[in-house]
Amino acid sequence: MASSNTQRTMAYLKNDLGLRCAIVEKWNSFVNRRQDLFGFIDIIALDPENEQIIGVQSFGADFQPHLRKIVNEKREDAILWLQTGNAIMLVGWRQLKRRNKDNSWSKKSYWTPREYMVTMKDFNPETLEKRTQISNKEGAE
Repeated sequence: MASSNTQRTMAYLKNDLGLRCAIVEKWNSFVNRRQDLFGFIDIIALDPENEQIIGVQSFGADFQPHLRKIVNEKREDAILWLQTGNAIMLVGWRQLKRRNKDNSWSKKSYWTPREYMVTMKDFNPETLEKRTQISNKEGAE
């Protein structure tokens, strides 16, 4: 059973999307932390159907900080990645509870992915601002 977000994403990419993939995130023992490829890619997925390589960022439910990191902090590398014909996919995970037949909540839960493809439009400051405003409204409800 997949236990980390990265392992869940690997299983999702392989089993649900039929992609061939490998983890490129590595452990740096000198600074005691994980390091992503280009600072934002945890997994590389090969998509022969669309003839592209997908750089995948895998995380929990906190979607906006990861998108902002790519668009702001890793902007140059992310734009170059997209311009060379590759794709960037964000895969976030959240745990949901099931309902029983009597409509009560079960103690059993399951993980569900939220998938988002980053495009050049995301690097427009207005697009990111609108997305943040929408996210803030959803969080307030």
